[in-house]
Amino acid sequence: KMNLGELPIPPTSEQMIKTCNSYYHSFYIEMVRMSNVNLNDYVSKFLNLVTELTKSPGTSNVIRASIGVVALHRFGYNDFHKLSRLFDRLLPQTDPEYVKFTSWCAGQLIHHPDASQLRYSSHLVQRLIGWTRSKGRRSRPLAGAYLLHALSVNAGSTVVFSFHSIQSTIWQLVSHPSTLVLQATASAVFAFTRAFIRYGRSELKEYMAFFDILCTKLLSFSDPIREYASLIIFEQLISSNPDYFTATFPDLYSNIVENSNDEPMLVQGAAYLTIASLSRVDPKYFLDNVVDNLFEQTDTVLLEFPREIVTALSIMCESIPEYMEQKIDNLKDFANELINVPKEAFHLLTVIVEKFGEKVY
Repeated sequence: KMNLGELPIPPTSEQMIKTCNSYYHSFYIEMVRMSNVNLNDYVSKFLNLVTELTKSPGTSNVIRASIGVVALHRFGYNDFHKLSRLFDRLLPQTDPEYVKFTSWCAGQLIHHPDASQLRYSSHLVQRLIGWTRSKGRRSRPLAGAYLLHALSVNAGSTVVFSFHSIQSTIWQLVSHPSTLVLQATASAVFAFTRAFIRYGRSELKEYMAFFDILCTKLLSFSDPIREYASLIIFEQLISSNPDYFTATFPDLYSNIVENSNDEPMLVQGAAYLTIASLSRVDPKYFLDNVVDNLFEQTDTVLLEFPREIVTALSIMCESIPEYMEQKIDNLKDFANELINVPKEAFHLLTVIVEKFGEKVY
């Protein structure tokens, strides 16, 4: 039998998720083979163990306890209130990998919620608002951003319903000086927008306008970190709901160019990807007014931001394939330049081979 208390905990959240899934597999097989009497006894002992593990915060026992809660929940343990109370003790974490993993666990607990899970997801919304509003040592912005992402993906209707109370939280997250918090916020905004498209269509316009105004304001601050925040959030909004930007494309484009031109590399790299994502909004306008200028800048930013620039080039291969097909030789050169970033070089080559096939050779 796998002892949860001694389960080795890996360093990254992706590996923790794998550990959780393989642990559950053994847990399930063990549970299914038990008689009812043994099962009840085993579950109560297991719960006691998880409860003990929750009492040593900040150590890998936090991860073990989270895995235990998720395992019981998946197995169909019927006292959700008890599980959610235990899990609640484990939030919020501060280590980024612990934050990501516990947010993923929260998502597992509230996925397609029933009544008691809905109550718990509303409770989690209140908690993330609290973490973000707190000042000083009690402030947990990274945990807030990741939890917002998990809630948007797994209990979308709850976050859509709470939009008005989450607005001030978003202001606080986007004004944060840490790029780690800003990136987590941008990815939460993508999931939040998809949830809105699904559950809040009648208020989608108001929702998009809120972010549009927010990002436009941030862009005008002449402060690189604010501009960076604005650009990465604009990019997620454009990717999740391109139609909204059809009317404002020309203004948005010139606004981005104006505010990012002589700024530090961080801003230029983000601007490149955000502008490239505008090709999804109106490919024709993009071809006539944007692409030549953008493509010329590729060399300047490629090695500084390989992941973002390769993503941008992939987006353009999708939305303006005829143009990008004429640039196959340039694209192959970019892949060569990325020789020290093999993952991105391979990603770029895969995109062009899948898109243009024989013409690449």
